[in-house]
Amino acid sequence: MTPLLAALILAAGTATADGEAAADCAALWQGVALEAADNPSLGGSPDSASLLARQFSLGAAAAGLTGQPLRSAILEALPDYRLLYRGVIAEDAQSRALFERRSAECASLLRGS
Repeated sequence: MTPLLAALILAAGTATADGEAAADCAALWQGVALEAADNPSLGGSPDSASLLARQFSLGAAAAGLTGQPLRSAILEALPDYRLLYRGVIAEDAQSRALFERRSAECASLLRGS
């Protein structure tokens, strides 16, 4: 295998992983937005979470995950993240810790770290 081919394969694998990670983050924030919209008593607006979900969707698309594969990845993870955020709303410590860890990982993705 030539060095150029190896580099291209490695770059494609990294882009796919970045796209999948961004899609997962889009699902996380879309779940937050939907739960916030369903629970207006929480205060605040779901708009910020929706904007983050959109930003991660665009990041996934930029990494090559687009169309139906992107939608499928988000829709597959969305129910779990809605459930996780319900746990946060209910003040479950384990849900809170998991949500904070996942949102920090997503923030790192935005920073490119």
